[in-house]
Amino acid sequence: MNEGEKKKKISAIKGTKDILPAEVGKWQRVERIAINIFQRYGYMEIRSPLFEATELYQKGTGKPPMLFRKKCIRLLIKEVGQ
Repeated sequence: MNEGEKKKKISAIKGTKDILPAEVGKWQRVERIAINIFQRYGYMEIRSPLFEATELYQKGTGKPPMLFRKKCIRLLIKEVGQ
């Protein structure tokens, strides 16, 4: 790093928080309790992807809503063979 360059602090994305080792056990207990309650009432767990195709969020205009354009990260993935 040059003398003139400042290190950029990396922080959590707004509205998110890392769950550190000291807190993980508490969260796992809450999750176990919630899972037991949901199962008792016939609900089952689903696992949805952490990312979706942009087309899923496009309106009739062919463009994603403004919130999507401001708050989401777009990954441009090159298809194999292109």
